[in-house]
Amino acid sequence: MKRWLLILAVLGLFMLPTACHKSPRSSSSKDAVVPAVTGEWGGYQPTDEDEFFAMESSGTPYDGDEEGEEESNEDVEDDPDYQNVNNDPNRVIYLLRIDWGQLAYNPAFKGELDWSGTISTTRGAILVCRTYRFEPILNGDHIVRPRTSAKEVSWVSKTYVHHDGVLFAIVTLPDDENASTEVTFTSQHYTRTFTLGDLEKLNLTEPVDESGNRIAFHGAKTKLGDVIDGVLAGRWANGKYLGRWIALDGAPMGRLAGHYGHNAAGKRVFFGKYVSMDGKFKGLLKGGWCPAPFTMGFTGWFLGIYTDENVQPAGVLGGHYVKSLFLKGGWFRGVWHNGIPEGWNPSEPPDPEEENGTTPNP
Repeated sequence: MKRWLLILAVLGLFMLPTACHKSPRSSSSKDAVVPAVTGEWGGYQPTDEDEFFAMESSGTPYDGDEEGEEESNEDVEDDPDYQNVNNDPNRVIYLLRIDWGQLAYNPAFKGELDWSGTISTTRGAILVCRTYRFEPILNGDHIVRPRTSAKEVSWVSKTYVHHDGVLFAIVTLPDDENASTEVTFTSQHYTRTFTLGDLEKLNLTEPVDESGNRIAFHGAKTKLGDVIDGVLAGRWANGKYLGRWIALDGAPMGRLAGHYGHNAAGKRVFFGKYVSMDGKFKGLLKGGWCPAPFTMGFTGWFLGIYTDENVQPAGVLGGHYVKSLFLKGGWFRGVWHNGIPEGWNPSEPPDPEEENGTTPNP
């Protein structure tokens, strides 16, 4: 199996294989009121859209939490650790997006969680690319500056009914028999260490308490400025979804929207389209989705394809979703990759299940 397919692996709390194509309707799908699940692309056309496309769906506004704020790294550009690794022709770069708190907006949660913490690397340097939902005035959320080491980043973050997040770039050298790189996330609610092998295929969401607070990690090996691969993320509710098409460096590339539900054969499907940030048509989307077993429909996976501007199959998209505990719908995030795997039928993408190589062995 090609290495990039591992990036599409969805590592959930209850990661066990399950069949999706003829499964009964789950609790996560009972809210779906689907406008159309017939036709090759669900009724979507290769046309440009206005500025309101993917801004609100089923009464759920898109509030920009996937666009974030760009951060500066001027305070470590002269650090010897960064200079040495950045000037090394053998350097490798891994991007790591971390989100914590109520991943799906939860107004019923009345508490406060202090997620202040650090991320560190044993080799190389860590850059801060973007912050998400940080509120420096209201909550005091911020990256601690000036940074005293290129190997470590600290932040102050408190979450309530929503979540915060940061996109990091780890610049280091490939592992060899003499040295290896480990990256450690540390907070009072969750601590974990990752190897470079972990970061290359990381797509993980884990609970941290019984009130719906979670932490999500998404990592990939890349080259800064490369837009061949990236992330997609957003909200879903009442049979519709909306979100953003994002480059691996965190820069928003476009907007996406569509719908999901069951077709006449009972198969779980989704359709949609994505456009550039200024509304120019970029491609159509379609695929399937599947609740993870033993989660009562609160988490699940999706897998599909996207086209280019000429409606020719261009690549694969896949990821996972989380249902809100108290509201209809929830949150989703995944990755996209240019290129169609050998053996795939673009007219009918495989279901997100183990035998199709889209989820790992438990």
